[in-house]
Amino acid sequence: MDRRFWHKIIAVVLCVSFIIGMSCFFAVSAEESKGTVSADSVRIRTGAGTDNSQLKDSNGNLIYISTGHRVTILKTVNAQKDTINKTWYQIKFTYSGKEYTGYIATQFVTVDPPEQDFTMPEGVPEEYKSYIENILKYYPNWKFVFYDTGLDWNSLFGTDQQGYPGRSLIPASDPIYYRSTASGCYDSRTGTYIMQDAGGWYQANTETIAYYMDPRNFLNVNDVFMFESLSYDKDTQNLNGVEKILDGSFMDGVKITDTNGKSITYADAYIKAAESTNVSPYHLASRTIQEVGVNGSDSVKGQGTKTDANGTIAYKGYYNFYNIGATQGSYPIANGLRYATGTTSSDANKAKYMLPWNSQYKAIVGGAIWIGNGYINSVYKQNTMYFQKFNTSGGNPAHQYMGNIKAPYSESHSIKKTYNAMGMLNSSFTFIIPVYKNMPKTACQLPSSGSLSSDNRLYALYFIDNSTGKDYISGFNSDKLNWDIGTVNSRSFTVKATPADSKATVSGTGNITLKEGTNTVNVVVTAENGSKRTYTITVNVPVTQTPDPPNPPSITLGDVDMDGKITISDALLIFKHKSGEKALSADGQKAADTNKNGSVDIADALLIFKYKSGEISSF
Repeated sequence: MDRRFWHKIIAVVLCVSFIIGMSCFFAVSAEESKGTVSADSVRIRTGAGTDNSQLKDSNGNLIYISTGHRVTILKTVNAQKDTINKTWYQIKFTYSGKEYTGYIATQFVTVDPPEQDFTMPEGVPEEYKSYIENILKYYPNWKFVFYDTGLDWNSLFGTDQQGYPGRSLIPASDPIYYRSTASGCYDSRTGTYIMQDAGGWYQANTETIAYYMDPRNFLNVNDVFMFESLSYDKDTQNLNGVEKILDGSFMDGVKITDTNGKSITYADAYIKAAESTNVSPYHLASRTIQEVGVNGSDSVKGQGTKTDANGTIAYKGYYNFYNIGATQGSYPIANGLRYATGTTSSDANKAKYMLPWNSQYKAIVGGAIWIGNGYINSVYKQNTMYFQKFNTSGGNPAHQYMGNIKAPYSESHSIKKTYNAMGMLNSSFTFIIPVYKNMPKTACQLPSSGSLSSDNRLYALYFIDNSTGKDYISGFNSDKLNWDIGTVNSRSFTVKATPADSKATVSGTGNITLKEGTNTVNVVVTAENGSKRTYTITVNVPVTQTPDPPNPPSITLGDVDMDGKITISDALLIFKHKSGEKALSADGQKAADTNKNGSVDIADALLIFKYKSGEISSF
């Protein structure tokens, strides 16, 4: 065959290969897509698949990123060995101020939809503007209302607020460094965390609470539904949507009987509940799954539950779809089913809430009335999932629906999934966003595995009298910061202190010398992360009583020896003073100067003789 023919064929192949190669090059170089992480504490891998090691930061700490974290998707990769997470994104992202590249399972990232034109509404707080803008450019029909709580951000985390033991709970499966080490939450003597609720629930620490309370962490297209108004909206909430929420759960397509004996589906029951209460049926259905799980717990099986260690079964035939009254304890489900019997309620509440809940229908509708009256339509104005957990809208942090700090986040995902499946995300939703005073400049972050300990408490404190060995501090409590010792007689003391965390440091200890009056001794504990706590010892030392100086003697002219009398002896003392035999004191010299000329001489003595002879009556 003609050699020129083969040259042409080779040329065409090379040309096609070049074009394909260039097209691949340009495909890689095309604009990268963006996305948002949709789960908490997600591990980033060094390659596609869980068989690859976890990515570490520049300090050697494992990297975890959580809900709302923005990432840039470089490409999609199929995992070779991972049979559960088959597709992965190669991403680049910023972590602790530095940029990293790694791999994340696609199920944990929501890719941004196409951008649209939008108008930024008026009145958006400055700290929220970038977040609202990032949402509206994808969903311009969404509406935002900003609710001024009037609360200072820094006031939200004390033991009278969300820091109260048992009020803000995280599961045992969360990293241990999310847990609180405050009194009642951690035993420093044994180094163990104190479970706050059955099933392995622990109090979250301040950093974790701040992360879940900071709206900026959830102002993204994935999680914003925790701020959705929970009132019933007939235009966006319907039977089909409820069915999608129940899809795959124990309620999927299952029939129950209403109070009229009619057979209806669970989805029908939630619509009936919404119509009776003006509460979103999507919220009610999602709340059930959040509380009892997709397979249903003993709360909804009607088979009762064990009520003691012997396994006694009680409360058969009763249901509680929202775990109302399932307060913390060894058997919270039993507490909820006890409430379902109506025995703990007044006659008025039994009628109002359709108690007892001896059918699934009554439990769903009656429980919805309870939720509506107690939260969404109440004076507390807890008409979002966020406000039902963190009651910053009603001023009473103890009035919360759930202890689980992550419940609003979990439920919002269920709602978003339903709206997405129904093609409704471009509808006009309303979101109510809380506003706080003095928020941090940047969104609060979860503690990381490399986080330094924040434990700045003392395990023990001693104030010892060096002369007697007596310790003046008894019954030490690490949460008591001020110790008034009272009055002591000693001046020399030794201050000793032991931190609860061996990584913490203590200053202000050692030998001290007290001064008279009130003494203040400050013992400062500095945690590994630099946070400080000051214990103050106040002690009083009596002031020594100094006698008043004696009154100066009264000086009488002529009374040289100052014995209270003028005699010839006084004149003789003047002669002795002048002769140098005996010097007079300063006061004696003043008394001897009878002629008042400023000096003592013989003339002064002669005047004393004249006074004694009666020749003169005074000097």
